[in-house]
Amino acid sequence: AGLYMHIPFCRQRCGYCAFAVSDRHTGDEVFMRRYIEALFREYDVRLGKKEWAGTLFSTWYIGGGTPSQLGPGGVDQLFAEMNRRQALSTFSEITFECNPEDLMLYPELPAQLYRLGVNRLSVGVQTTHLRGLQVLDRRCEVGDVYKSADLLERDFKGSLSYDFMLGWPGQTVEDFVSGDLVFLKERHFDHLSIYFINYEPGTTLERDRRKGHFQPISEDVEADLWDQLLPVMSDKGLEAYEISSFAAEGQRSIHNRNTWRGHPYLGLGCGAVSRAGRVRWTNLARAESYVAKLEDRRYPVAEAEYLTIKMQMQEKLMLSLRHIEGLARDDFREFHPFDPCEILGEKWFFWRDRGWLLEEGGRVRMSPEGWRRYDAILS
Repeated sequence: AGLYMHIPFCRQRCGYCAFAVSDRHTGDEVFMRRYIEALFREYDVRLGKKEWAGTLFSTWYIGGGTPSQLGPGGVDQLFAEMNRRQALSTFSEITFECNPEDLMLYPELPAQLYRLGVNRLSVGVQTTHLRGLQVLDRRCEVGDVYKSADLLERDFKGSLSYDFMLGWPGQTVEDFVSGDLVFLKERHFDHLSIYFINYEPGTTLERDRRKGHFQPISEDVEADLWDQLLPVMSDKGLEAYEISSFAAEGQRSIHNRNTWRGHPYLGLGCGAVSRAGRVRWTNLARAESYVAKLEDRRYPVAEAEYLTIKMQMQEKLMLSLRHIEGLARDDFREFHPFDPCEILGEKWFFWRDRGWLLEEGGRVRMSPEGWRRYDAILS
């Protein structure tokens, strides 16, 4: 099982962000301490229930929001509380998300995190292009990205992952080639997560799009951006192992892989999602409400659902086809009395004949060309 902890604090909400984040308590050390205490109150309650009793988590993922907003003191508190419950040395992987501007504010963080046992740092760059940073409402300067990369390469000895975003409003192929691609060619890293921007309901960018303030870039430009990226990743020895992730040999995300394979996961914190057996639940999104519930010794759950056989089959297909390993037909039949190709019916033959879906050795997986059509196929 994997353990996820959500740290919601951000300097401000980015224009594309639909996550459970809070910019009201940035720098509020008192509330941050209360939030960490609430995290472990929820942990203790959950581990006292039969579905999690005795669980030794294999991975711990600290995401957000921006966990690096905790600063050195908050990080020490978080890790000390965890170590009282499960020895940090027993995790096969500990991932911590951070932003470049926080590393400028707390340059001791990379060395501190590595000393505490973090073996994967995920750095949210999104873009190195000045106009792109402005469009996305990022509080980061281009210079901070490069300075933080120098700091990380010097002081962090674990696996380094960068997050980038493609297709922001107005982005051109030249913007990408002269900016982000230069950074990716020059810097040392083991893992890259790179996503095309989604216009999520309720975000600033989605409202601006609906008002006609800009036009999203075309699918042709998106394809050109991706075509520019692939040879650079190949030259650096990073393989596409998931629809939007590249990794060097031995550096794939264990936490994400286990989630895609359907293993149970416990999510703690506001907005966090958990799954145990056929039940999935989501916590309250507001940090204040989450903390208040736990201080009142009540569950902070906003909603829960029971996963029907149909929902499980759909999710098994969706998650497996995101990954290079694809779906083992025999494994699928072990849990469900259907063959995945029977479920897809005529569409399977249509996609297979065009080379979008491949069948090799009893496994079904998407080709790189199929991954480009992932959203359309899965819908």
